Amino acid sequence: MAQSNHDFIERKVGWLIVFTLLTVSIAGLVEIVPLFFQHSTTTPVEGLKPYDPVRLVGRDVYIREGCYNCHSQMIRPFRAETERYGHYSVAGEYVYDHPFQWGSKRTGPDLHRVGGRYSDQWHRIHLINPRDVVPESNMPAFPWLDRPAKSDDIEAKMKALRKVGVPYTDEEIQGARKALEGKTELDALVAYLQGLGTALQAGKAPAAAPAAEAAPAAAPAADALGKVFFEVGSSTLPADAAAAVDATAKFLKDKADAKVDVTGYTDKSGDVEKNLELAKERAKAVREALKAAGVAEDRINMKPPVSITGSGDNAEARRVELNPGS
Repeated sequence: MAQSNHDFIERKVGWLIVFTLLTVSIAGLVEIVPLFFQHSTTTPVEGLKPYDPVRLVGRDVYIREGCYNCHSQMIRPFRAETERYGHYSVAGEYVYDHPFQWGSKRTGPDLHRVGGRYSDQWHRIHLINPRDVVPESNMPAFPWLDRPAKSDDIEAKMKALRKVGVPYTDEEIQGARKALEGKTELDALVAYLQGLGTALQAGKAPAAAPAAEAAPAAAPAADALGKVFFEVGSSTLPADAAAAVDATAKFLKDKADAKVDVTGYTDKSGDVEKNLELAKERAKAVREALKAAGVAEDRINMKPPVSITGSGDNAEARRVELNPGS
């Protein structure tokens, strides 16, 4: 019986290895090399800026503490992910990441759009002792982060990054140590987290100029105590609402004379009137959760719902925001 070419390859281990390597090499060249020349994968998204010295140190702390082992920074273009985390990630957002922190596991949630979702205070509490804001959290505490940030090698780091394409200026490098004066590792890590995923939205801002009246409503408040994000068409309090509720309750406990403003937002899809009613119901659900957490009703200010009609991310818009009382 005549031996086929395929039989020959399978019977000769040496040739099998050679042809396997040849096939993989050709496939790799065809799929990988073009990526280095595609404009969309090598050009920063509009609004992307290099990490400033504080955020750069925070990123190093993130890597040192192994945060990437439990958190990803890559939102895939699937509805299940975009509804939960926000706009899917794009290549141009990672141009200045060396190395990128995509991660490979989600013991905790994806963090690529966490920037601006919670207040600085919430992040501080969460990092020092996660159970203070999320009782069921299995995340370890990082109390040792409240120590001075290391700055003796910051210039060398920035110079090294400049060699691989990060556009740091001489002035930025020279002023790096001064920017870190008085900062702790906790400050740096919070600054890093608060910047994650914000460049894409910042780059879209100029396009929304004709609808300037709607822009303030769409923009998340920087000092928000917490935000609760809801599923489409639902006013049922999500399981992860406990973080925002507990952080707000702790804030009010620490400040005996403070109050909280509860504001429901809507996305720009569907009927506006129905969305506003849904926003009211969502705000009421959050109010009841606050009361259950021990917050007196007279310390809760229910604000009128806000309709998002301009450009923006629907998943981000379907929220109830908790802010220090006005």
